Amino acid sequence: MVPFRPITRIQEMLDSIGLSITYAYDDLVFIEHNAFLLLFEKEHKHISLYLNVQSEKAEREGIINKLQTAASERDLIITSKGFFEMEQLENSKIAIRFC
Repeated sequence: MVPFRPITRIQEMLDSIGLSITYAYDDLVFIEHNAFLLLFEKEHKHISLYLNVQSEKAEREGIINKLQTAASERDLIITSKGFFEMEQLENSKIAIRFC
């Protein structure tokens, strides 16, 4: 059985702050420009936030605050868990490393 993932609430949350989903795969949600990604946890209302290591340092706190506020309005909980890096591999595949 596929676990419930509140993707519609995530899209509404992102729309409210002017962002959109680029791609969703299993428990990962990639956000436009890959400044951050969201990871669904086992508890469906808990979402982990990982910022791209290349994201603008000056903007990180602001995006975390915006996401957490928009999430709480939709009965979701976003927790900042750290950073990620992406690497382009052969055959259009990517590798994601959480740090």
